[in-house]
Amino acid sequence: MTLPTTGPLSLGDIQGEFGGANPISLSEYYGKDTVPVSGEISIGDFYGTSNLLVNYIIVAGGGGGGGAGFRYTCGGGGGAGGYLEANDVLFTAGTTYNVTVGAGGGAGGYEQTAPSGSSSSISSVATATGGGGAGSRGATPSSGGSGGGGGNATTAFGAGTSGQGNNGGAGRGADQSTLAAGGGGGGKGAAGSAAGNSVGGNGGAGQSSSITGSAVTRAGGGGGGGYNSGGSGGSGGGGDGNSVPNAQGTSGAVNTGGGGGGSGWTENVGGTTTGRSGGSGVVILSSTIPAASTTGSPITSTVSGRYVYQFRSSGSITF
Repeated sequence: MTLPTTGPLSLGDIQGEFGGANPISLSEYYGKDTVPVSGEISIGDFYGTSNLLVNYIIVAGGGGGGGAGFRYTCGGGGGAGGYLEANDVLFTAGTTYNVTVGAGGGAGGYEQTAPSGSSSSISSVATATGGGGAGSRGATPSSGGSGGGGGNATTAFGAGTSGQGNNGGAGRGADQSTLAAGGGGGGKGAAGSAAGNSVGGNGGAGQSSSITGSAVTRAGGGGGGGYNSGGSGGSGGGGDGNSVPNAQGTSGAVNTGGGGGGSGWTENVGGTTTGRSGGSGVVILSSTIPAASTTGSPITSTVSGRYVYQFRSSGSITF
């Protein structure tokens, strides 16, 4: 509860809001909310302050999976959206924080780099980078929160962002060969696997969090397409790669930031297939006090005495 802005205010009121030891000393509370971090402080510095501590996870949109074409061409898996997590972050009561939930990257075309995912953020607090789009035959995958996997005819892979994700896996370098395969997209918990002979690389594993009260894994990389078999999507919403002629992989799961799966080859001369799209992101906040207002219709719950707000689309929150 926010301390009053006017009227009587005691040391006991301050201790009731922020905790602390007896006997009470104001020096215990340097840096709390808007209280100065050093120098002389007084009871008057605590008017309108609160012990508003927030835990959060921010997951960006996953990158799209790579497309494929006639015979010996395969796409890589999309990189997972960047994943950020922090605890006991001091927010300011009365301030409106805009929440942006990034979209997943679209399906990649043949011999094109698939679209990357869009970033997710809490304004003035932190931003997670969208997952890198996968490569296709000869097309270089993108870096991102986690990097996209390479397609065949290139050994390139997309780089992940430090603290947010991991690298994608390299594609199988052979061109016009039954050994062709795409690398897996990177995930928050692990890098994507490089493609093997005719076998798509697996997507990197995601990260588990119990911020909503039960363990949920998010930000898994997409599996690469392969001539004989596609790679599996990483745990946490990564889409599977594909090897069946003329068919696509699977999309990254919605609101997980999972990377899209890469496509295998087509059997028709001149035929092409697209990869699959990455999953949209999510932003979740868990606070010590309830929000005064929200927009964007977040899913609300109470977990272990904390107030949880799960944004599956963009909006705002004011405490």
